[in-house]
Amino acid sequence: MTQKEIAEALGISQSAVSLALARSSSVGAAVRRKVLAFVRRSGYRPNLNARALQSKRTNLVGVIFPDFS
Repeated sequence: MTQKEIAEALGISQSAVSLALARSSSVGAAVRRKVLAFVRRSGYRPNLNARALQSKRTNLVGVIFPDFS
């Protein structure tokens, strides 16, 4: 399930869903409760790959070991 699908199901904008999930003060408390309740019922899980692409950060560390043979 995507944020767009959540927005369509609740009849609100996709940006309102995004702000509610980020717990921003820019969205009203009633909308935030509505979104969070729907997310709990539906089992929504954010796509971490999409988040990494959007933020341009993966929070992964690469390690290279020399060949010890």
